Amino acid sequence: MQWNKPEKGGTTLCVLIVDDDQPTVDAIASAVHWAELGIGTVLRAYNIDQAKQIITTRTVDLIISDIEMPKGSGLDLLHWYRQSGGENEFILLTCHENFSYASKALHDRATEYLLKPFSVEVMEVALRRIVLRKSEQDQLRRENRRKMQAVFWNDLLEGHYEGNPGRMQKAMQEHFIEDAVSRKYQLVVSRITDLDRDLERFGRELLLFALENIHAEILSGQLEPDYVFSRMQRDCLVLITICPEQEARRIEEQCQRLILSYQRVMQGVMTCCISQPCTPDQFCRAWREAFDQIGNNVAKYGSWFHAATKAEQASTMQVHLDLKRLKTMLAEQDKKQILEYLKARMEERLHTGTLTETSLHQMQTELTQAVHAYLALDDIQISILQQGGSLADLEQKASQSMLDFVRWASFLLTTAFGKKQELEQQQTLSQKVQRYIRAHFSEPIDRNSIAAAMYLSPEHLGKMYKKETGTSIKDYLTEYRLQKARELLKRPGIRISDAALAVGFDNFTYFSTMFKKQTGLTPNEYRKQMHSPEKMEGEERID
Repeated sequence: MQWNKPEKGGTTLCVLIVDDDQPTVDAIASAVHWAELGIGTVLRAYNIDQAKQIITTRTVDLIISDIEMPKGSGLDLLHWYRQSGGENEFILLTCHENFSYASKALHDRATEYLLKPFSVEVMEVALRRIVLRKSEQDQLRRENRRKMQAVFWNDLLEGHYEGNPGRMQKAMQEHFIEDAVSRKYQLVVSRITDLDRDLERFGRELLLFALENIHAEILSGQLEPDYVFSRMQRDCLVLITICPEQEARRIEEQCQRLILSYQRVMQGVMTCCISQPCTPDQFCRAWREAFDQIGNNVAKYGSWFHAATKAEQASTMQVHLDLKRLKTMLAEQDKKQILEYLKARMEERLHTGTLTETSLHQMQTELTQAVHAYLALDDIQISILQQGGSLADLEQKASQSMLDFVRWASFLLTTAFGKKQELEQQQTLSQKVQRYIRAHFSEPIDRNSIAAAMYLSPEHLGKMYKKETGTSIKDYLTEYRLQKARELLKRPGIRISDAALAVGFDNFTYFSTMFKKQTGLTPNEYRKQMHSPEKMEGEERID
């Protein structure tokens, strides 16, 4: 595989002049300003046989031939040249305006048909046209070849040739890159997650153009991004750059320069993973492994690292946060303490090498569930917090780095506490009592402890509550506890005494009496009814 290099000084062509009259050949060779036209080599032949020998042994881009020659005409040479597969430019010179000559010349695709006597001005105009057209054709061929090669490299990255080395080698030969099959390369996989702002500023096409070109320039020293491929992957932009295998220090410096350039120009964050050296048939596996490693190395966010630096995978079923402790801190609305706790848990995982996007996402889920339970005490839905979109935007990025996780958690807690306080200001006294009971029903509370929490006397609180609701605090507390007990008894395997203790009854006899009074069944009868075959069958039919 050869990397494209920028061309310098234009194309230099080779021209062959054929005429049996040596002075005419010498006049053309000396009069025309060849170098200015981009023609570097001028060859001479004085008959068809000499011309054929030169054409078969040299690369000739342009032939200028007289038509009338004693040992074979220029038309014969043109016909032989085309029959031999020659496709380059051909100028015919003649002293006669003969239609039959012109007809044969057109039939064999002569480029120009010029009349003698030789005119430098006319010849240079014709040559200038030919050189320009040939330059455009060569450029088009190069562009087409580059495009076809880019399609091939992209197919390799997509795994289209995996398990079929013969087909891959044939495709390489067709694209003139067969030397690449045994060479080793390194893939630099760059991931950019904060795209919304840049997409809004530059638009998708301009942004991709800029990113692909800066990757090509810094990582492979190219002016064209022939070996840079971009794709959207899991709501982020991924760029894959194919680089020849090189010293680790050099490619590391290039990645560092790339990250800093993106940060300076776009004010964004880019993370790069350098694959291990691989052959073309391993490209697909190599870039996907590197991309996964970016997600598994949260600590490397915004920097570069080698794919060999693998983070230890943690079980997705593992509980990452102490939910009971979280519940207490949420009840106290202690945002600072919660954030410090979250940072400590992330740093623990960072030191053990298990801080990955997966583990951050799990922590995110657990914190969301804890906040949801906290808000549910006042019948606040967590979806209310996402109105306006700011929380949803932060939530989407939370698992990509520790900083993004803290930003999301801070915003979530601020919004949740704000909604809670807003509701508290609107609540009546009875609603505040009920909210307190729903939060503490499993604890040994009564009217006195509730009144103390609200800085009111028990008698005044009791009177105000009954005035607003028509019932007593004790009755609401008992009713709520029994409601929670019924929910527990629906679960298979739970003991009645454990259910009673879990909802705040320390006297089993009193629990049973109150339970039957409310439901008409003893706790044991209720549990049997909930788990009877008929009940289970009925529940299945409902599902």
